[in-house]
Amino acid sequence: MTPLVTESARRRKRFGALGALFEPKQPEPEPVVSEPVLRRLNPEEQTLVEAAELFNESPYSRTIAGIAKSLGEGRISMLPLSGTSAEIVLTIAWDISWYQYRIIPDSSQPVRLAERGYEANELPDRFKAWNASLDRQGRVMPDIPRF
Repeated sequence: MTPLVTESARRRKRFGALGALFEPKQPEPEPVVSEPVLRRLNPEEQTLVEAAELFNESPYSRTIAGIAKSLGEGRISMLPLSGTSAEIVLTIAWDISWYQYRIIPDSSQPVRLAERGYEANELPDRFKAWNASLDRQGRVMPDIPRF
């Protein structure tokens, strides 16, 4: 699979650093969780927030946002795997399609598409603990109490 190349990346490649000067400023996206709430999270919740941020910064986020415009809000599961790598399995499912991503924060490619399918009932039950949602921009937001 070839990575997506954005217009700004093409402009930087063609014009170098000078091209970056003429790019329109993009507003900073809202964080998944605000700083005061982030300090109160347990380690597993912090891992989910970090994984959501990595996914939302990846090109896959645009793909999911486009699909959500067509199919509606998907169901989302974020499952931390046991082990030392802090790997998260992110599953986004609709009735007629599902995508599964592996997120490893310290990897050179932190987000990768692992599997996809057509029937949500194909998924094993452990990947159906729906514990996140998509916001209006199609960004993954873990369901964490915001006190």
